[in-house]
Amino acid sequence: VSTQSTGTAIMKLMMGMEFDPGSFGAGLAVALVSLWAAPQWLVPVDKYTVAKHVEMALRKRSQDVNGEAHGRWGDKCDVLDAATLTEPELLRRFQLDAVRANKPVVIRNYGFERIGNLSKWREVEYLTEQFGQSKHRVQFGREARRMIFADPKTGTLEHPWDKHAVPLSEAIDMISESQGNVFITQIPLLYNEFESDDEDDRNSSQIREPDDEKNGIPEMYDDIGPIPLVEGIMDVSSVNFWMSRVLPGVTRESTFHTDPSDNLLVQVTGTKEAVLVSHLDTHWVHPKRLIPTKHSTPPGESGGFGFEDVPSRQSMTKERDNFSPVDYLNPDLQRFPYWGEAQPTRCFLQPGDMLWMPAYTWHNVLSWGDAAENWLNIAVNYWFFPNDFLSEYTALIQEYVLDANEYN
Repeated sequence: VSTQSTGTAIMKLMMGMEFDPGSFGAGLAVALVSLWAAPQWLVPVDKYTVAKHVEMALRKRSQDVNGEAHGRWGDKCDVLDAATLTEPELLRRFQLDAVRANKPVVIRNYGFERIGNLSKWREVEYLTEQFGQSKHRVQFGREARRMIFADPKTGTLEHPWDKHAVPLSEAIDMISESQGNVFITQIPLLYNEFESDDEDDRNSSQIREPDDEKNGIPEMYDDIGPIPLVEGIMDVSSVNFWMSRVLPGVTRESTFHTDPSDNLLVQVTGTKEAVLVSHLDTHWVHPKRLIPTKHSTPPGESGGFGFEDVPSRQSMTKERDNFSPVDYLNPDLQRFPYWGEAQPTRCFLQPGDMLWMPAYTWHNVLSWGDAAENWLNIAVNYWFFPNDFLSEYTALIQEYVLDANEYN
């Protein structure tokens, strides 16, 4: 790490105190200064050493903030009830309690009452009749619990086999008849023209394909439209459709990850619980640079020449750094000890509820189905462009924590 880059880091991190007042920024800067200012012959400065000092400062700050019961965000999400607030009052509370506080909030009784025809999306007959010919990517997982696997032993991020350009009517049939391992995941209904064309955009949990639809699905987006609460205030980067089947006795999870966009997630059918960790507590989830891999055949089929289908590397140069290898339901605390200190915030969503997640929030989303809806879990999320300064600040912290986890 050069003295110039380390000095820049100190300045940025000191400025970061604006987002989390207290000793964190000062303590972190002192850790960096001690390395930056010391003579090279006394303290060899290398990337890993600096990263471990930053990690120690993050850990100390987390312990200070969370010393009292869930001091940063609380054990459970704050809730705003749209049924009891006028639109201006709801907007004021949302801006103060969520956006400016950089804090997750659940808004109850909003989605079905105020977002276009979203209430009709609870009926698969309506979706089939209105949008049955729209084309979707369908993914076929090896199991029902997780679709994407972050494996710390191999350093890979495993993706399932998928089939492209499937009409929605056929996709719904596939999902409805499945054992819970067939998914419609992150289908863009709307792409903002300024969205990055980078194939490894960190806002995506998916591996992009050359033939992926870049124009969205206008007829589906037009049926629900923008979220009135933030229309004209926040710039949308994309709107996405999600659908799966979660059978009784199964908890489906997304795997801990973070996205560089502010997020409003609206639940349509089934329920969810989002397990959230602030970007200031990134060390809890032990993020790691992972190589994206993908299966080449459907589950149950072998690879070429009868060999087992081993997921192959998708990029020889690019890694994904926004996933955590911590298995939330079965954590390995010997390998990932900081998760034992974690105090995540949990946010429960029922149909019609909407969750605000600030950009770069670590989240593992747990999903369940409902017998009355054939165990289907449907959601729509709206991504918004985040504050530029927060993005730079968070990316800097993320880089140091990744370096500190280089040997995990």
